[in-house]
Amino acid sequence: MNAIPDPAQFIYQPARRKAVGVMTMLAGASGTGKTLSALRLARGLAGPEGIIAFCDTENDRALYYADRFTFSHLSMSEPFRPEKFEAAAVAAQQQKAVVFIVDSFSHEHVGPGGLLDYHEAEMTRMVERQREQAEKYNRAFNEFEVRERMKAAAWIAPKGAHKHMLQRLWQLNTHIILCCQAEKKIALVKNDKGKTDWVDQGFQPVCGSDIPYAMTLSFMLNVDRPGVPVVIKPLLDDLKPLVPLDKPIDEQLGAAIAAWARGEVAGSGQPVAGSGHPSNEGEKSEAPSPPPPSPESPPGRRRQVPEAEIVAGAEKLEAAFLNTEDRRAHLALVDDPDNRQRIAWLKKHRPDLHTRVDAALRASWQRTDPQTPPTEQTGMAV
Repeated sequence: MNAIPDPAQFIYQPARRKAVGVMTMLAGASGTGKTLSALRLARGLAGPEGIIAFCDTENDRALYYADRFTFSHLSMSEPFRPEKFEAAAVAAQQQKAVVFIVDSFSHEHVGPGGLLDYHEAEMTRMVERQREQAEKYNRAFNEFEVRERMKAAAWIAPKGAHKHMLQRLWQLNTHIILCCQAEKKIALVKNDKGKTDWVDQGFQPVCGSDIPYAMTLSFMLNVDRPGVPVVIKPLLDDLKPLVPLDKPIDEQLGAAIAAWARGEVAGSGQPVAGSGHPSNEGEKSEAPSPPPPSPESPPGRRRQVPEAEIVAGAEKLEAAFLNTEDRRAHLALVDDPDNRQRIAWLKKHRPDLHTRVDAALRASWQRTDPQTPPTEQTGMAV
């Protein structure tokens, strides 16, 4: 029996916004603009230089857009088991991808070797085992009855793998875009008189029923208005002003969602309280603003920071990354809004100091990554 963890290990901290990956599903029939919309959204999320990792399950059809968009491409072949999609997502983050795209994620459900095939294989294995037992002990064997009896149990392994994959996607910092096919569905529904009628359900995503509601954003695209999103899962209140529903998905939408995910702006367009990010409104000053004060600095009006203090602050941050003990300590430094703002200021105004801090950050990421062998070079874009 496992011992109960020491409650002293669980320390609650004041809640603060931090950078979190956004998960988006784009569903639609052929010709609705899923791939193009995914790449446009991804470029906005990643920024001009961010890496987009594209996992292509459709025989390299994503390469049609290689002349228009810059992205890294992976050709995935069957069997389309959940474990393969999970591994592809982890590899994308380890290779510094800012956005991970899967097209088409429907293969995880209905593709060769996907969940439906996985279930069938499990049921066949269970039925054969029952057949062997019946022959061994000279018992009657009715395959139809056994298959019906094994149907539910045969879902245990496939659904377990699917849920494990989904949990892994939630844990990644990478933005994720899942493109799914959609097809018209009809269902038997009882009418007001208690009779059962066939009812047109419209286009529905071809994927596990949990996927649309596990995403941050879930959209349906239609043939008559390619690329224009129709909401499947209700939008968060902060995202409603950011997502126009009357024009195609584009880079501008991706950039707005990325800024919201970083805690820089709320749906109103104003800075998120406590995020430490200044507003973009108003006139821009010609002189660079001073770096954010350190946590030890007293509150009050900002002052002109001396050169020695800027250098000392950069060196302190560099030393903090060089001395991280584990991944938890690394992420605490990266997710701190003051640190992120200071790094952004150094990148813009003092690239000489930013180079040192960035090198220390990447070294910390590599050293504390539990999934990456020491010989692999990994990092995190800042």
